[in-house]
Amino acid sequence: MYTILKSKIFYGLVLLVPAYTWSRFFKIWKRLRKKLKDRELFYSRHNCVVMYDNNRRVTGWPTTLKSIDKRFGVYDPLLYFIYTAQKSLDVAMMVISNTTIANALIKVHKRGIAIRIILDHDCSRNSSSKDLEKSGIPILYYVCPEQSIPSIMHYKFIVKDHSSNCGFVYIGSQNWSTVAFQGYYENTVFTTNRSVAKVIHKCFEDTWSYVDKLCKTDPYVKAKLKGVQ
Repeated sequence: MYTILKSKIFYGLVLLVPAYTWSRFFKIWKRLRKKLKDRELFYSRHNCVVMYDNNRRVTGWPTTLKSIDKRFGVYDPLLYFIYTAQKSLDVAMMVISNTTIANALIKVHKRGIAIRIILDHDCSRNSSSKDLEKSGIPILYYVCPEQSIPSIMHYKFIVKDHSSNCGFVYIGSQNWSTVAFQGYYENTVFTTNRSVAKVIHKCFEDTWSYVDKLCKTDPYVKAKLKGVQ
C-alpha cells in the first residue's frame, strides 16, 4: 500500500511539474506576444499618413478600435505622439490655441520631458500660449523684423526624442486650433525616417537660434515682444 501511494505521488509530481512549466511558458509567451504587438502598433502609428475632413472624420491612423465608419478621436494621433515622448519634444507651430493639445504638452513637461516651442507672435497670443508659458516650457515667439519683407512663422512640425541615430517626426498642414482638427481638410505625416528626422531637427535648431537672436538683439522685435509696438 505504501509503495503504491509513493508511486502515485511520484507520477503526480512528474505530471505536475510539466504542467506548471507549460503554464509559465504560456504566460511568458503571451507577455512577449503582447509586447511585440504593442511595438508593431507603436511604429505603425509613427509611420503613417493621417487625413482629416470637414466632418470630423479621420483616416489612416492605425488603431485597435473596431468601427464601421472608422471614426475615432480627432486628436488621438497627435496626443499619442505627444504622450509617448521619452526625452524631448521640439515644436514649431504657427498657432497653438486648442486647450486639449496645450494641456497635453504641459502634462508631459511636468513628467520631465524637455520641450521647446517656437510660435508666431501675431498669431499665437492667446490663453493656451499663456498657459504654456506659465508652465515653464521654453517658448520663442517669431516677430518679423521691421525692415524685412512681411513674413510669419508658418512651420507645423514636431521632432520627438531626436538623437544621432533615431528620431520621430510629425509634420502636417494644420495649426493646432479646434477648427483645424474638426472642420478643415488637413493632413499629417508621421515618420521615423532618419534622414527626414535629421533635416527637420536641423531646421528646428537653426530656427530656434535665429529667433532667439532676434528676440535678444533686434530693437523692433524686443519692443514688439514687450507690447510697445
